[in-house]
Amino acid sequence: MQQCRHIAIDHWQDANDQGASAGANAAGVPSHRRGGTWVWSTIGEVTVKYHACDGYEHDRLTDAGAGFAVWYESNGAAVVGVLTHECVTTTMTMAKTLIAEGRPAPTGK
Repeated sequence: MQQCRHIAIDHWQDANDQGASAGANAAGVPSHRRGGTWVWSTIGEVTVKYHACDGYEHDRLTDAGAGFAVWYESNGAAVVGVLTHECVTTTMTMAKTLIAEGRPAPTGK
């Protein structure tokens, strides 16, 4: 599993996730957050989602029909982050797994 240096983010979802993890650990229930921080923001009708660890060497834009995904990669081709707009939910779910496992991003346009 890839080790991520967690990034300080002031977003309510991240605060909620951290609180749940801290509470579980305080109660003696092991809880491990997987692979980095994730946030999203909606302004008007536009929603962007971001999930990442710290640091990347290069980025790659892929077409997602009506939207796009920017894959941030390091250590050759291991995914360390993704920014999406108008992508299906499975893109972000897949990104979280790829980041946690240090695997490469899917190829695309």
